[in-house]
Amino acid sequence: MAPVETTEDYCAILDVPQTASTDDIKRSYHRPEAILAFQTLVSAYQILNNTEKRIAYNRIWPQIKVRHCEEEARKAEELRMKAMERVGRLRALDRAQLNLEKATKAAEKASNNKKKAEEVLKKAMREF
Repeated sequence: MAPVETTEDYCAILDVPQTASTDDIKRSYHRPEAILAFQTLVSAYQILNNTEKRIAYNRIWPQIKVRHCEEEARKAEELRMKAMERVGRLRALDRAQLNLEKATKAAEKASNNKKKAEEVLKKAMREF
């Protein structure tokens, strides 16, 4: 049998690994979002392929496009807000890291000062 000629990544389309079992493939194919996408595709074909339905659709298309653009803008704003929250958390983490480094250096300095003070005390006691 000759190999199938295709340029599509069917595993990616079904969201399964290359080693997926037949049951995994069936579950992915029958997942709700896949069924909804297929039903939407069929509906689009039925409307756009019928002259009367297409004329009616073309009348309401501008409102559909506006609603779609508004929805995309809302999603983009949500993504922007999430990104800003992440930036804020990253900045807080950077500040915490800097504070930790400063505290570590201060602790090292205090430890060195303690050792020096102990050495001075020992030396003074020997001389006394």
